[in-house]
Amino acid sequence: MVESVEESGELGNVLSILRKRGLRVPEKATNQLVRYVMLLREGNRLTQLVSRNDNARLISTHIAECFAPMCVFQVNECEKILDFGSGGGLPGVPWAILFPKKQFVLLESKKKKAAFLTHVKAQLDLDNVAVLPCHSDEINASHNHAYEIVIARAVARLSKLWKSCGRLLKNNGVLLAMKGGDLAPETAELLNLFPRLKVDIQTYPEELVPVDKNRRLVVVHEP
Repeated sequence: MVESVEESGELGNVLSILRKRGLRVPEKATNQLVRYVMLLREGNRLTQLVSRNDNARLISTHIAECFAPMCVFQVNECEKILDFGSGGGLPGVPWAILFPKKQFVLLESKKKKAAFLTHVKAQLDLDNVAVLPCHSDEINASHNHAYEIVIARAVARLSKLWKSCGRLLKNNGVLLAMKGGDLAPETAELLNLFPRLKVDIQTYPEELVPVDKNRRLVVVHEP
């Protein structure tokens, strides 16, 4: 109980930052996010959803960063979003909690992680979430041109991501890649293979993601 109270306060600070940036936070978001953090911690005992070293700082290390992209990229007009390689549901689950009227598909090929995501969906009553338990090359044609946003957090190189998910995007859709480290080699490789693409790199708000973490959002789209 003490842990959940502390986490509720920490989450409150994160959500306050989002409100100050003009984002609407649903009334039940704090309780859902606290419950999600507890589910992540429980699930991490069975299969590695996040680094076990992060168990005590899931909010500052993971949840805050998952919200950072929506502070630098406008998502209000988007209706359907795919979380590519969702893992433990980061960032798809926090986004689904914050945007209950948008539809989210969580793509995860590993059976245990997909089962965890299905459990989270049920426990949090996330009616706007669907879990897609397959590899990206197994996604059927009904998903082609279905999404305004495909978001991926620390999943693969940019060129591999685009090869896998480019067909899933609607016209004017975007790939949002949450990345760290030196992005120059990946960006050069991507543009060499797909010279028509446009790439923008956004820096997160420091109050959510400290600069020394060197984490940024790569926005990839066709002109």
